[in-house]
Amino acid sequence: MCISAQGQVRFEPSGTFDNYNIGVGAGFTTMYGDLQQSGHLPVYMINVSRPLIPIITLALEIQHGAFTSSTPANAWTSGLSETNHFTTVGLNGNLSLSSIIPYPQNAFTKALSSFYVGTGIGVIDNNLTNITDKFRPTDPQTISFDIEKSSITEVVPFNLGFNINLKKFLVEGTRLNVNYELAYAFNDYVDGYSFISNSPKKEYNDIYSILSVGLSFPLGGFKY
Repeated sequence: MCISAQGQVRFEPSGTFDNYNIGVGAGFTTMYGDLQQSGHLPVYMINVSRPLIPIITLALEIQHGAFTSSTPANAWTSGLSETNHFTTVGLNGNLSLSSIIPYPQNAFTKALSSFYVGTGIGVIDNNLTNITDKFRPTDPQTISFDIEKSSITEVVPFNLGFNINLKKFLVEGTRLNVNYELAYAFNDYVDGYSFISNSPKKEYNDIYSILSVGLSFPLGGFKY
């Protein structure tokens, strides 16, 4: 599919992998959950994407990484911490701002037209490999009723990023990507904790973010 100089959308014969890109990237995570402080652990991703039309791209992505967060000693605990090694699979759609600025006239509008916004749907598999199960080490009982070490739930990511074409340095269609993702989970166990109303903090679903840098490479010829 391509858009002609007259603005008409048309289809052209193509090979099986024409217009598909494969991307790899890495970044770090931030957790916004039940504990006060988040660490920043690495995350890695791989995706396959295809433009539906030149301004809208659909991508299937797999992410694997870790979250960590903690609460320091205070009036109600000697300290809490958790580490979650997670995997997500998601389908995302991105809208390029070039649809708003189709003919950039200067460096600023050219840079702005490389940005995109997007959202999608995915599933996250949480595996808590380390979690504090007592408010204080001397407590006779654990807080297992507030903890879930393994869970799977849906997530909705919101993406903002930009692509830089590297055709001057690599093959045509190769892009450098910088992306910020803020994701809302449909349960409160991404960080392993879900404190109920009579605990130190009420229950809310978890949110996390990923800041990443990646490269994408064409698998076939581009038609626009």
